Amino acid sequence: MEDRDSLSIAMIGSDDVTADSMAMDAMEAGKLKPVYITVSGTVDAQSTAQQGVRDMAQRKADLIIIAGIDANEANAENWNDALETARTAGVPVVLLNPIAVPKDNKLYAATMTVNDRMTDAIPLDDAAVAVANNDPHDREMLVTTITH
Repeated sequence: MEDRDSLSIAMIGSDDVTADSMAMDAMEAGKLKPVYITVSGTVDAQSTAQQGVRDMAQRKADLIIIAGIDANEANAENWNDALETARTAGVPVVLLNPIAVPKDNKLYAATMTVNDRMTDAIPLDDAAVAVANNDPHDREMLVTTITH
């Protein structure tokens, strides 16, 4: 079990830089120090995100959060390969606000959907720590970026 300030968390961004910023701020407010990998403005955001997953798996991050994954017919095999790399490395993966999830649900630990209006939504930083430390957690979580 890792302390919050020693967890190595990587957040692979999405095309929605504002939402990514809110998620990063929420994690930082919760004493996490995530590394952010931007995909906005790249030629192929999904391909850039896949490479980010491979890089962070190789670095043995404690958790990889992928924002806005869109695993579709055209890129499903590439996503499966990238996620399998993380799985083989023993790095849990969370899909944050996914557009389309991979068909093989063994390739990721959980999905998180941000809903700042739900009073019972879990703070994003707490949900990330639970998954990183392999604490009991729901497979699908409603999370909030509102800091506590």
